[in-house]
Amino acid sequence: MPMKGWTKEDIDRFNLAKAKHKGIAKAIDAVDFTAPAMPKRKAKVGKGAQQPNKTEQEYADCFLQGTDHRFQALTFHMRNGCDYTCDWIVFENGTPVQAIECKGSYRFHSHGRARLAFRQCQLEYPGIKFSWATKTKEGWVHE
Repeated sequence: MPMKGWTKEDIDRFNLAKAKHKGIAKAIDAVDFTAPAMPKRKAKVGKGAQQPNKTEQEYADCFLQGTDHRFQALTFHMRNGCDYTCDWIVFENGTPVQAIECKGSYRFHSHGRARLAFRQCQLEYPGIKFSWATKTKEGWVHE
């Protein structure tokens, strides 16, 4: 019986992780790792919805004018079981084409985790361009 809120894909990933843990190699061979999954949309609207901070809003004002950009519009579910929500998603014809992570020059402990998740998403979602932007005293640095 599936758990509430789980999709068939989520159940398959859970079963695969359980099979890997038990050392069952046959279950691993049955999974197609070549087809990347599409990220799922977040369902936060109204009072629970997040708003961009000053740095994120400044980035959007400087670089995303004239595009269909949305703040934290998608959550990427990775094969390792982790989730990652980037700051901005740029859409073209309703399809996500670019994911942007904005950071200030001050480095928090969470930057390392965000960087790891960002790099993993680059590998798992090759159809989407991932950009890392850092605000410095001289301006914005794009990686």
